[in-house]
Amino acid sequence: MTERAVNVWGKTYSVEVHQKSQIIWEAVGKYLGESIRGLDSSEGAALRRWSEAAHYTVNLISDGP
Repeated sequence: MTERAVNVWGKTYSVEVHQKSQIIWEAVGKYLGESIRGLDSSEGAALRRWSEAAHYTVNLISDGP
């Protein structure tokens, strides 16, 4: 596993990324206490998926009941 830095809303988070299979990359890391996972066909795309999920998590928390 390789550790990468991902910027979300002006803060940097540590995300581990590895190749699960020949065509699947996985990015895993904690954001606001929640474990988030991003899957895609390249390392960069998996990291983008992780970042998008983190942005969505903030919206869920902000718009909650």
